[in-house]
Amino acid sequence: MQGFQESTMAVSSENNAARLSDALGASGLLDILRQMMLIRRFEERCAQSYQQAKIGGFCHLYIGQEGVAVGSIAGLRGDDPIITAYRDHGHALARGMHPNYAMAELFGKVTGCSKGKGGSMHFFDKTRHMYGGHAIVGGQCPLGVGLAFAIQYKGEDKVCACYLGDGALNQGAFHESMNMAAIWNLPIIFVVENNGYSMGTHIARGTSMADDLSVKAAAYGMKFARCDGMDVLATYDCFKALADGIRAGKHGPAFVDCQTYRYKGHSM
Repeated sequence: MQGFQESTMAVSSENNAARLSDALGASGLLDILRQMMLIRRFEERCAQSYQQAKIGGFCHLYIGQEGVAVGSIAGLRGDDPIITAYRDHGHALARGMHPNYAMAELFGKVTGCSKGKGGSMHFFDKTRHMYGGHAIVGGQCPLGVGLAFAIQYKGEDKVCACYLGDGALNQGAFHESMNMAAIWNLPIIFVVENNGYSMGTHIARGTSMADDLSVKAAAYGMKFARCDGMDVLATYDCFKALADGIRAGKHGPAFVDCQTYRYKGHSM
């Protein structure tokens, strides 16, 4: 049975690759691979530098979740605003931030993306419409709604992606944000990077209906999707369809259960 499941997933990935090769071209697919590799190597160097006491404070590595940031951001446009939580290195690099600019921030240098004052949890790059990592669990959700409201107010053809961990599902700010986005029919995708653990607590121990997060979207009459965050091509496919649907007015805001896994601990 296990072998059958793996075989089925492999065929699915091959089908995705065949379809996406037409949409992205060979260079696009290679760029996705390059981004995945860049994030993994960058994070490995972060771990080494932290152990050498060159990086201080908190440092949350993205190792294992690369497919989420790369696949979802590839499915958006370059001027679509994104905002995320404190595990933000991968999103910044996937959006095009130069790794030197990112590493300088971790080292507390003025040449960093936040002038060395933000550190690991506060990457920010306005020129690339990356509106920050945010340290307060769920705190980015109201800000994401604000970005989406600005898009609607200005009549722009954009979609905001607001990333959060599964631990933020239990924060009041998350539910308030979902409610406002639904009421105002805002162009936003709430992305739950569901790695199964809030720090070290399994999602089933802290979140109701953890095995079916579609109920969170249903409570607000919102479009729901679930994707395999460990498959970058499947993730791209999911987000491209959702973003295109919002732009075309086929549906309002969306909520995605992006199932993934981190290979390292909660933080360094």
